[in-house]
Amino acid sequence: MGNTAESLDNYNRALTLRQQVADSDPHDVNARDTVARAQKSIGDVYLKARDPLYAVAYYQEALRLVAARAASDPANAVVRERLAYSYGAIGDAYAALATGPRLARPEALRNWREAPGSVCKGADIVARHARRGYAIAAFARAPRLGCRGGWPRG
Repeated sequence: MGNTAESLDNYNRALTLRQQVADSDPHDVNARDTVARAQKSIGDVYLKARDPLYAVAYYQEALRLVAARAASDPANAVVRERLAYSYGAIGDAYAALATGPRLARPEALRNWREAPGSVCKGADIVARHARRGYAIAAFARAPRLGCRGGWPRG
């Protein structure tokens, strides 16, 4: 990525426009989906820029929107995939937070514990709803994190 500030500026302008469209029609699920995708994109920029604290905040907002859509449209495979990716992104951001240099040890440990849970929730969605022969490559790491059927092993 070239210029982080420029990327964030562009994504934030897009988010503002998408949010205005979504606010103008609360029943437009596609408009809310574009807001969630913009939130995730901003989170991706922050994560790549090694600022996972901001990434978590944007990923959580994207997750909130996607989870609401998934609850209202549980048969939608695209939405389920986005939900799985949202959990995975949050897990990645928590892992980055836990290994980052700016946190006190207790906070780093808390973030490290959050990481597998989020990734495993995403893996669980994939496991429960995946079609035969269909898998999301991002969740190949789930078994290494102790996920069994998607959830961490006890």
